[in-house]
Amino acid sequence: MSLLSTIASVAGRLHRLELSLLEEDFQYLKRHHISLPNLRCLGMVAIWGTGPSQLQPSSVFPNTPLLRDLAIRERISIPDLNHYPNLTKLELPNVSLGTVLQILECRPLIIHLIAHLGRTTVHTQSKSPQTAEHLQSLVLSGSRGGEAALNSLTLPHLLHLELHVRQIGSDCFLSFLQRSACALDHLTLGFIFSRSFEACLKALPLLASLEVEVNHRTNVHLCDTLNVRGLLPCLRNLHVQADCKEFDYTLLPKALWKRRSHVDAAGRIEFVKLDVYRHSYDDDDDQDEDHHWPPPHAAAEFTPLLVDGLRCQLIWEYEKGWPEPWVDPCATFPY
Repeated sequence: MSLLSTIASVAGRLHRLELSLLEEDFQYLKRHHISLPNLRCLGMVAIWGTGPSQLQPSSVFPNTPLLRDLAIRERISIPDLNHYPNLTKLELPNVSLGTVLQILECRPLIIHLIAHLGRTTVHTQSKSPQTAEHLQSLVLSGSRGGEAALNSLTLPHLLHLELHVRQIGSDCFLSFLQRSACALDHLTLGFIFSRSFEACLKALPLLASLEVEVNHRTNVHLCDTLNVRGLLPCLRNLHVQADCKEFDYTLLPKALWKRRSHVDAAGRIEFVKLDVYRHSYDDDDDQDEDHHWPPPHAAAEFTPLLVDGLRCQLIWEYEKGWPEPWVDPCATFPY
């Protein structure tokens, strides 16, 4: 029995379905009018096609009355949300900021939104930012449009924010936080603010989880900021993604030791993850990491922290883990 016919045979029992298929395979499913009456979560990616796709999720699977979570990725058309009145989580690729704002205005049940801002994201800001009382989690990616998005939104109940974007200034970020007055619990930054990084973190007294991406220069800025007394008093989880080129493995453990010395046990960071990767495969600087992970000096710096009770994990190229074997969880099944 083929995979596609298997899907048809168990469709009535499925609660979650993630599909990465050729467009012709989606057309096969479309022709069979498969009903998914109990489906809660659907993810779709069309592969190996050329040109824009006209595939609509609702045309492939017309009967999904219980759907709550819809993830649309490459080469699938932006869905007609009227077909999904009960959605609470939505992921969209290559979408304009105007579309994002329209969705937030018209779909008050959506509390988790993931949007890749595409090239069409140029947006003329209205006189006042749009308030989305319902949104609790926002993930933005793309090379442009991040600052325009923050300037266009007020999110008073936002708990989880991920900014995998460029060109966001600290003034824009601070203005968004002040205007929203939200109690952020998690923040992911694909960058370090070039200035006022400390001021940005001071505006997040309830932050429990922080994820940042650094290089050898911004790593210094991050570690200096972590040492500021009283900063991020609720921080328990720290995830650092780092370009291996010229990276100093000693700075982060030294900053963690210093931070542990001026907070009591109840206020300490509990878990640290350091993901090291190659930004370019043309350099020879990363040969030691390839053959021996972690570098001896990195292990020497982090081992005393482990002994002191800090849980930490060092990952090389999403493959090699220390101190325990690293098993990468499936990114499409985060819950």
